[in-house]
Amino acid sequence: MSSLPPQQVQASWQTAWPSLVAPDSFTGSFRSGTAAFRLLYENVTDEIREHASKKLWKIPELIYIEFLIAGFFKEYCGWKTPIPNELKTYLEVVESRSMYRAANLMAHAYLHMAYDLPRTIAAARQASPALPLHPSVAMERYLELKPVFEKVLHNNATAFRMFGVMAPFGFVLRGSWSLAAVIAKWAGEIRAVALSRSDIWLNPPPPHTKVTLEAGILSSMIKETERVLRRWWNPALWFRLSAAPPFLVSIPWLSYDVSLALSLQLLALLVFLYYVSCYVGLVKLANRMGNAVYHAVQLTEQRRGIVPPEVPPPIATA
Repeated sequence: MSSLPPQQVQASWQTAWPSLVAPDSFTGSFRSGTAAFRLLYENVTDEIREHASKKLWKIPELIYIEFLIAGFFKEYCGWKTPIPNELKTYLEVVESRSMYRAANLMAHAYLHMAYDLPRTIAAARQASPALPLHPSVAMERYLELKPVFEKVLHNNATAFRMFGVMAPFGFVLRGSWSLAAVIAKWAGEIRAVALSRSDIWLNPPPPHTKVTLEAGILSSMIKETERVLRRWWNPALWFRLSAAPPFLVSIPWLSYDVSLALSLQLLALLVFLYYVSCYVGLVKLANRMGNAVYHAVQLTEQRRGIVPPEVPPPIATA
């Protein structure tokens, strides 16, 4: 992260609000396995600040978006010792099933958009002292930032620190077969309804409370995500040691009278095919997990009689 909050924002910031996010904010101790998402968040924050500077946003608009950045960072720091228990369970479920960095990245991004973001928007609307921005303008600025997340993922599709060993595929694959594009698609779909869902967190209808609503949504997310992660045919979910499958398959060949060169060629082919199949599996996982999280939140709200049914977004075909 290279950017700082604007000086005018720093001068106007209230001590009762969450702490402003600066480059040194990311030097602390965080939940293990979230480094890829933290890098994504740093890049998104830089991109948001650059966009606001180019568009010459007014001070109240800058304060509003910096409150969202700071509020989410506070939520992210809480992932290290997650409360409530349902949040802890979700993180443990998604982080234990795949060895790939990209799998954790998608799971954390979907959690942020579905759970942390609407809660942070609700906190901004309840801020004390109140934020100096009319709600209608706040909505416009929030919606204006929609392309930022997709842009950052697209620009980092080949970044090893974000996508791990799957990064090379980012050089050649686009559209529905791009892992970065699929994650961005579903994160965008979930983000698009975060504003309306912040209303529910602010005013949960009786007999619901904020605590029971949060627990219900997280429980539904866990249930739907576990269902997706039980697809044992997906090679991205088979092993915790990435090199194990090709080497294990190659063991029987060692008993045959084949040259070392041929053995190495066959082994290299197996490794290549295995990683290609894992990439395809991760693309499918990103689609199914994003779809599951989106509809888990929506279904929970409908069952509780909180919101009317929505038209579901189109499901990607990859």
